[in-house]
Amino acid sequence: MPSISDFKGSFTSLARPTLFRVEGFGAGRELEFLCKAASVPETTLGMIEVPFQGRKIKIPGDRSFADWSITVINDDKFILRNYFEDWVERIGGAADTFGENNSVEAVKEDGQVSQLGIDGSIIATWNLVGAFPISVAANEFDAETTDSFSECAVTLAFDYFERV
Repeated sequence: MPSISDFKGSFTSLARPTLFRVEGFGAGRELEFLCKAASVPETTLGMIEVPFQGRKIKIPGDRSFADWSITVINDDKFILRNYFEDWVERIGGAADTFGENNSVEAVKEDGQVSQLGIDGSIIATWNLVGAFPISVAANEFDAETTDSFSECAVTLAFDYFERV
């Protein structure tokens, strides 16, 4: 039977949720430094149920990828918010619904989210392929909010991710 010492010894090097990096998506170094929150993208494997004599046999189906959200901190020039709003505008204009480019691939960007070790080294990276923003959330202004920064959430759709 394992002892408490055995149990404590199993915690040698744990990943910390505060040590991460998001980069790419055409957003430059600002995204690496001003991304407050991110996650490893969610993936789901669908299921096909095939009926057989009153029972259902479950067969793995198609893999899908959920939309991915990040939270960015706004600087006083709104560099990242403006970047994502401009990206959305390139896809579909606000006034006329026409984007700059009708090529689907021209408006997609790749990016990465990485988990860092306590020494700053990259211990895991996920490449998100073919991403584009589908939502730039509202910026909340509140006279009672103190000791905080302005931030906004951005949601991106993407084709797939791969672990590097």
